[in-house]
Amino acid sequence: MEQPNRITVLPNEENFREFLGVRLATVGVTIGDIELLLEPTYNKVSATFALIDRRYYRAEDGTPLLRTAHYSQSAVFLYHLSRQAYLSGDGHLADRIYMLNVSQSACDLFYEVELPQRVYCDHPLGSVIGRGHFTERSQLVFSDGCTIGNNWGVYPKIDGRLVLLSRSAVIGKTEISGTVVMARGAELIDAGSVENCWVFGSGRDVIFKPIDLQRANVLIPFV
Repeated sequence: MEQPNRITVLPNEENFREFLGVRLATVGVTIGDIELLLEPTYNKVSATFALIDRRYYRAEDGTPLLRTAHYSQSAVFLYHLSRQAYLSGDGHLADRIYMLNVSQSACDLFYEVELPQRVYCDHPLGSVIGRGHFTERSQLVFSDGCTIGNNWGVYPKIDGRLVLLSRSAVIGKTEISGTVVMARGAELIDAGSVENCWVFGSGRDVIFKPIDLQRANVLIPFV
């Protein structure tokens, strides 16, 4: 099936819809229930994947690709699908799609949170991306077991490029700017302004080191 002006679904859209329909049925949703949400969801995913320079995300000519059984891509797709349901005013449908995403990937991407256009996850098993505030220019890369969350109701603000390596966390009154890479297991809790650095350790043992942008750029997949 031709798909002008949007993402190319592999192996084909018929296969993708059949696979999606089987999974939606587990939370009491049919393809018919989300039919009107599919086009805007494809467009959102296409806009993000077109900016990702990684294997599986773009064809050689730059066309963005959505693969039927790629679970990291699926996590982003279902986030956008649940958000489209939420924006359309159907909170119950949004909840069910959100729960499908959690159940299949153990990744918590809540539909009320507006993630930046430049978002990339690689094996996001067990990650919780909470109600942080993302500015229009922010970028987010995360892996497994990562957390963006609150401390006493205060959430982080992301106004730069944030890379969360495995099991790292940004919590509470913390503002990210420039390029910040969280090492494996590193934590920032109520850290105030954090800019252009590598972060190691947690609590009183947190260590900030100057960022090497050439090395950091290897971890950031966006064109």
